[in-house]
Amino acid sequence: GGGPGGLTLARALSSLPGRPCVATVYEAQSELRPAVGGGLQLSSGADVLDRLGVDVSRVGKPLRSVLSRKTNGDRLLQLDVQAAMRAAGASRIGESADGAFAITRTALQAALVASLPEGTLLLGMPFKSATPTKGGQGVTCVFGDETIEADVLVGFDGISSSVATKCFGNGPLDSIFQPTSSGIRVIFCIAPGGMRPDGSVSQFHQWLGDGGYALSASYGAGTDHVEDMVVLCSTTAAMQDGEIGKSENTGWEAGDGMVKERALRQAAVAGMPPEVIKVIKGSERFYETEVRFRLPRLGWSRHGSIVLAGDAAHAMPPFLGQGANQAICDAYALASLLKRVAPGG
Repeated sequence: GGGPGGLTLARALSSLPGRPCVATVYEAQSELRPAVGGGLQLSSGADVLDRLGVDVSRVGKPLRSVLSRKTNGDRLLQLDVQAAMRAAGASRIGESADGAFAITRTALQAALVASLPEGTLLLGMPFKSATPTKGGQGVTCVFGDETIEADVLVGFDGISSSVATKCFGNGPLDSIFQPTSSGIRVIFCIAPGGMRPDGSVSQFHQWLGDGGYALSASYGAGTDHVEDMVVLCSTTAAMQDGEIGKSENTGWEAGDGMVKERALRQAAVAGMPPEVIKVIKGSERFYETEVRFRLPRLGWSRHGSIVLAGDAAHAMPPFLGQGANQAICDAYALASLLKRVAPGG
């Protein structure tokens, strides 16, 4: 998978000290589509990437505070993010350094791809099958029309993981670990930078209303480029008939004008403030998706040569901003172990 987790694993295997490892990232999509997906909040993930020599501060924006309010303006929480991280002993945070960043998925993906040796990422190579070989010491994989031999296959291919489905889906308890609906749908509304209140580019604003929640935030989208975003969450119970989307939209296909109208209607019903409405009205891209989660498996590996990581192993709702962070941390932990045991070192 060519998302943040898989790309970080390849970067870690190519840069961490230890036995030599050659990593190849197989991505099902035929191209890395620009301007696809929403924004990510990186904290522990930023620490890991810093250790790997990937400087997200060059393309992301510092996240310095979170302000949570009711839609009537009553303040619920104001958090100094950097102070909280220093108090928790975050490893890379000094008195003047930023340790948390807001970054678009596209910008993070581009930074990671640029950090890899040429030829590491192969596009248009969907996973077809995997067969353990060598008494559990290797695996034969089929990607597209190509068959390859590897020591380890890592399924970093998201909540709808093909590796999980094809290699882990036959046990009596496997239904427990399938993606599960949370009953919440999310509309991502993405606008050019400059739509949010002055001075808020390094602040996340959370708004809590009746039957709805909105996050207003700014994300680094490359060098000197910012995108403003509203993430609008509604429970299916709070939606009107016909408003519940028919698709889980796992491929992050952009929505049309009907999605924008639905976002404006839901924001109005929840009593969202002008800040939220302005960003929705000024947005140029919309993505509507269902929030699903996946309970962590009791075991994430099969036959000693196939392992799941990231959302394929433990997808979580987005409300603490930990999905990408945990995937990146998975990659670092797994790479550190593989570098100890890789053959030929």
